[in-house]
Amino acid sequence: MLTVEAVRGRNGFFTRLLLRSAFFIYRDRRRPSVVVWNGVGEELRLFDVDSWDEAVQKRDRLRRELDELGVEAWADRYAVPATFVNPDDPWRGR
Repeated sequence: MLTVEAVRGRNGFFTRLLLRSAFFIYRDRRRPSVVVWNGVGEELRLFDVDSWDEAVQKRDRLRRELDELGVEAWADRYAVPATFVNPDDPWRGR
């Protein structure tokens, strides 16, 4: 089961503090984004967008496409790994 959500970006002192380290520049979420969660709670970021309204619009479009296409076709379209889609697969991690 996949869940598509829009996530607000971080801002403030903590973000500026994290930006001082090159490692955290990649991991920091400064702008709104669209993410997908799998059944065990793992998160995969699909898109970073410029505004919250754009994130909500993309989220709604991706939810519609997920309902229309089905999980496998949708995951292929957005390059979501099969190990993320099926986290309970016994071959995962081998």
